[in-house]
Amino acid sequence: MRLKAVLDVTDALLLDADLSGIDPDAVAAAENRVARLRRRLRRRRDRASFDLLVEAELDLARRMDEREEAVARAMGSRA
Repeated sequence: MRLKAVLDVTDALLLDADLSGIDPDAVAAAENRVARLRRRLRRRRDRASFDLLVEAELDLARRMDEREEAVARAMGSRA
């Protein structure tokens, strides 16, 4: 159920798809890191905090893109 929620897919797609290349915990960890760094930036407002947040946001975007691509590949393999 957790994987289904993280990937935002239907039961049928999840049961039928090869999503072995996706680590749902990696996306959640990246989201948590971004949230922590946003709070830090609100408190500190320094360049180092800003740079860390930008890096974390880019990492999160990359992980989300990878997840979307894996789901699209899995859906394409079913067609």
